[in-house]
This record gives sequence, structure tokens and C-alpha cells, in this order.
Amino acid sequence: MCQGEKCISKKVSTILQKLEIERTVEEARVLSECPDEVEEVQERWRKRDEAKRRLAEFEDPEDVLTDKCQMLAQAIAQSQHLVVYAGTGISTAKKYLITVEPTGYGPDCNREKI
Repeated sequence: MCQGEKCISKKVSTILQKLEIERTVEEARVLSECPDEVEEVQERWRKRDEAKRRLAEFEDPEDVLTDKCQMLAQAIAQSQHLVVYAGTGISTAKKYLITVEPTGYGPDCNREKI
């Protein structure tokens, strides 16, 4: 039998991945004897799932997007200064490339299509 907190946590994690009806009597005993470890593993899974959910891309309906664009345009028009932080990866899910240059070329691109 494995010893140590890390080992117990890994064992609990492995057991929890099984369906309840597929767990052995010994596995059920381990879970019942380690409620803190069970909660810790489940909390880690919840945090992981929440992080994945936040990273998922979504697309607003056209009317919502139009409203957001109008609000942004109004904020820009009313501002005295504007700073935009942008970089690689903007709109890559749609395979768009946002560029200031109308040709798609930039000053540091060795004149190759981006």
C-alpha cells in the first residue's frame, strides 16, 4: 500500500474517475476513510473545469456584437487618449488577422503575407 499524502491523493483521484458501481469494496473503503482527500481532488477538478470554461471561446449574436461595437466606437470617439494592446492570437479561432496595414503586410514582416 502506498504511503504519503501525494500518493493517497493520486489513489483517490484514480478511484474517483471510476463509476461508483465499478469501484471495489477496498476502493470504497479508501474513499470513506479519506474524506478530506476526496474533497481536495474534487475541488481541483472544479477549478480545472472552471479554468477550461473561461478559456472557451464564444461568439455573440450579431445584434449583441453590433451593440458592443457601437459602445466601443462611442468610447473611442469620446476619449482623449487611446492605447490598444494587441498581439498574435487575436481572432485566431475564426482565422481572421486584424492588422492596421490594409495589405496585410507590416513593417517588420519582411514583406511576407502574414
